[in-house]
Amino acid sequence: EEQEAAEREMGEQKAKEEAEAKGKAEEEQVTAEKRREESQEILSRKIREEREREVEESRRKRRELREAEREKRRQDAVERRERRKQDPSREEMARWTAQQKRER
Repeated sequence: EEQEAAEREMGEQKAKEEAEAKGKAEEEQVTAEKRREESQEILSRKIREEREREVEESRRKRRELREAEREKRRQDAVERRERRKQDPSREEMARWTAQQKRER
């Protein structure tokens, strides 16, 4: 009877240890899966942030290029006006035209 009780107790102890080991293994598996998911989320977020940075950088460069082109056109127009003002042949033509009108 004592031996049966001891064997039963040993069987229960073994079953308890196996159940604990199984529970611990399942818990470790869940923890590992959570870590993998978190790592994947972090990686996805970093990729998304990098893409957003690239898109913003591209927009910024296009905006700067448009502004530079606009400034160049403005500067070219200013230079054309200055050249027209300083063009002696133009001035002479205007005087000649005025003189022709006076003579008529």
